[in-house]
Formats: sequence, structure tokens, C-alpha cells
Amino acid sequence: MRTGKVLAFLLLLFGLAFAVPAVADVVELGPNTCIGGAGSAAEAFALTPPALKCDDPQYDRRDRFVRMHMPVPPTVPPPTVGLLWQTDPGAFSSMLVRFTFADGVRRLVDVDTQMPARNWFAGNRFSVPVPSHPASLIAVDTVVERPHAESTLSTARLMPKRESTRSHYARSLAYGLICGLLVIPLIYNLLFYRVLRESFILWHAAMVAAMLAYILTSSG
Repeated sequence: MRTGKVLAFLLLLFGLAFAVPAVADVVELGPNTCIGGAGSAAEAFALTPPALKCDDPQYDRRDRFVRMHMPVPPTVPPPTVGLLWQTDPGAFSSMLVRFTFADGVRRLVDVDTQMPARNWFAGNRFSVPVPSHPASLIAVDTVVERPHAESTLSTARLMPKRESTRSHYARSLAYGLICGLLVIPLIYNLLFYRVLRESFILWHAAMVAAMLAYILTSSG
């Protein structure tokens, strides 16, 4: 009975950790992404729309620089309210994010390789602040040098900063509670093995350690 309650509590924490904000607050850009490759960042930004692939957004791994063009729907609020561009923190050599606004203004943000660690978002993402501007955001163009994970190109989204802060806190708390609940039986198994040297105790400890490793890696 007690084991069942513990499992139910773990499932509840998993639900909290992987819960996403309301659809109205998050705009997924991945499904409408167009992709093209080039030999330099300047060439990638200079690619015209016909040179980008929209129906099959798969990039050629032989291309050093990969350009992503992501149109932003008109329902997105102006960046004056505080917007964040988020994506998967897969390894990359360099990244440039260009934000285009309705009045023609463009802002370029240089994303260094340490920004994913500084702007970590619970759930294997990182945030890039959208520059504040009175006009609406109409497009996001990203040039990534040697992306190592396709998810960096396909999971981009826009989220209000206030919603990101709330979600990040809830997920971090849930991940911390889950890891704490997994560490306790792991320590117990290792100590109990000194009294009862049975292989099932080690197997159970290995299972708990694997679950802990999965939570740590999936949470970022």
C-alpha cells in the first residue's frame, strides 16, 4: 500500500515536471521552420526564401552553417511585455539569432556556447531574451554553426518571460523532489547490502541509479 502511494506521488511529480504552459502563452515555431545551409554565416543570412526547404526541414550535416527561418504568427504580443526565444541546448560551435520586427527593424543577438548554461530552463531548454521593441515581432532567423542535435533546429518556441519564470520554478521544484526521493532508496540499498548480501538489492540500486540519471539528463 505504501509503495503504491509512493509511485502515485512520483507520477504526480512527473506530471508537474513535464507540464507545459497554456497553449495561448507558448508559440511553437518548429513546425513552420524553413532550413537552408551555407558555408558562412553571412551566406546563410543572405539565402532567399526559395533557397530554403520548408516542406522537409532536414539539414545537410555537410553544411557548416545552418539557417532557420521562423515566421511569427500575429497573435504573439509585442516584445515590450518581455519575450523569450527558447530551444534545445544541443552542442553547437556558434549561434546568431536575428529578430525582425514589423517596422523593418532587425536586432541580432550573438549566442555564445555558455549561454545555455547561464539561461538554463528546466526541461532541457535555454532562453534568449527578445530585444524590447514597440513593433510586433514577425520573424526569427537563426544561423547555427555545426549543430550537433536536430532538436536545436526543430523545437524553437516563444514564451512570455513571466510564464517562463513560473514554469521554470515549478519544474525545478518537481525535479528536485523527484531526485531527492530517488537518492534516499539508493543510499538505503547500499547500506542495507552490508547486512543482507543478496543480488536483488544491487539490482534495485542499479534501477534507482538509472532512473536518477534519466531525470538529471532529461531535466537539463
